[in-house]
Amino acid sequence: MAEFLIHEGVLKEYAKMIIVNEARGTMRLAVANPLTKEEWERLKELFEKNERDELTPEEAEEFLEHARKVVRECGECIEAWKLHLYVTMVRVFVRKKHLEMKEKKAQQGTAQAWRESQSSSNK
Repeated sequence: MAEFLIHEGVLKEYAKMIIVNEARGTMRLAVANPLTKEEWERLKELFEKNERDELTPEEAEEFLEHARKVVRECGECIEAWKLHLYVTMVRVFVRKKHLEMKEKKAQQGTAQAWRESQSSSNK
């Protein structure tokens, strides 16, 4: 559902801080201990990288796998679902950003090739 809402433009990037604050509240799940200490540390690192807009698509997938594990272990906790929803949205934002960057590079490459063909045909 989150992926659909983002894709359709219902949820915007600027809403990210509201979502981040809600997701940070899920850290109380650490008491339920669904993840290892190392996994919680990695989850924290991924949160921080996302806040700086530095997540790669691969890291976004890893982030989602951690969130899925939390839901599997603590599915009765609303915080587990909030975390999952947040991370799903993060993954979509990261994918969308990287797709747009690829498309932009492809367009720039096409424009460059066109300019080069024009300059060589004018000679």
